[in-house]
Amino acid sequence: MNKKICIIIIATILFLAICGILYHYLVIPQNQHISPEDAEKLCYSVLGDKDENTGFPFSFGVTETIEKDGKEYYVIRASWLVNNNHMSYIGDFFVSVDGKEMYTGLAWKDEYTIETLIWSK
Repeated sequence: MNKKICIIIIATILFLAICGILYHYLVIPQNQHISPEDAEKLCYSVLGDKDENTGFPFSFGVTETIEKDGKEYYVIRASWLVNNNHMSYIGDFFVSVDGKEMYTGLAWKDEYTIETLIWSK
């Protein structure tokens, strides 16, 4: 085989490999989903560890993933520890699975109301 043809083939293969690697690291991460644990961490990051007025510590837990208006969200149940005695439900939050938005809302009997945007990236 001619040396020039071999060099062209090898260069083409290397070029395609580099393009594939760049695509993987530059394009795909923008479309990745955050984990449910990361969604819970985002709640703590946005809202803090405890309520400013009462001092009650928060607890956030992902209960499910839903699709609403063409977008996927983690549904997060929020509670707080009242007087170091018992947990009390305080509401629901919705974190987009891409980790770019967080809303207040209500999840009740398979009905989901996404209300106010409280954080965005």
